[in-house]
Amino acid sequence: MSVYHLEELHGLPAFDFPTPGQEVVLPETDTVAWRISYNPYVDEEEGGFDGRFQRFLATVAPARVRALIIGMWGETYDGDADDAIEQLVMAKDRLTSLEAVFIGDITAEESEISWIQQSDVTPVLHAYPGLRELGVRGGSGLSFPAVGHAGLRTLRFETGGLPGAVVRGVAASDLPALERLEMWLGVEEYGGDATVADLAPILSGGRFPALRHLGVQNSEIQDEIAAAMAAAPWSPSSNASTCPWACSATRARRRCSTASR
Repeated sequence: MSVYHLEELHGLPAFDFPTPGQEVVLPETDTVAWRISYNPYVDEEEGGFDGRFQRFLATVAPARVRALIIGMWGETYDGDADDAIEQLVMAKDRLTSLEAVFIGDITAEESEISWIQQSDVTPVLHAYPGLRELGVRGGSGLSFPAVGHAGLRTLRFETGGLPGAVVRGVAASDLPALERLEMWLGVEEYGGDATVADLAPILSGGRFPALRHLGVQNSEIQDEIAAAMAAAPWSPSSNASTCPWACSATRARRRCSTASR
């Protein structure tokens, strides 16, 4: 799947935090999703991504920031997202209104999706109990151990290969408010080793009681996934209706299997 820079997040238009010297009229802090990115081939700001993030906090009203988009944090194919995530976590007492985060808003021109080196993203959930939406792009090095979060409503993974351990971590998580879950499983060549068995706790219909939309996409085993959806206990083809969301993909689709109310 092609990937582009986000145009909006959490219903707010994306706005690029300016580089030093750019003369830009900044919008009201709570009216946009702020994109913070550091491209080492173009930018020369002292301190790299960390320096840019700290300048962002010193420029806007942090307590009014509602959505953050993290773009490049340097050499994204050589360095992982640890530092960017650490910056987010350390700012938790300042970003008190944060509701949405996307980590890895990086296009193919900047880095192929399979080259993006991610990290464990769950510290963001631990740091921000008020978060409603979390998105991640890039699967290499990505980790998502089972986590509990009472308020998260949207969780999205865009990858060229989503590790099975991440799918199992999501399936074992306690996310009672989760309404929308999207996972690009990708291909085994890029680490996409998730199986239908890994998805089984989610497809059973009882794991996430608030779930209304499930997208399992971009996979080499899409036919198997679609068949598993059709055979799930909540499927329209079954006699049961125990799941709060209804299946809209009961046959194989080459690129995308989704279920939604």
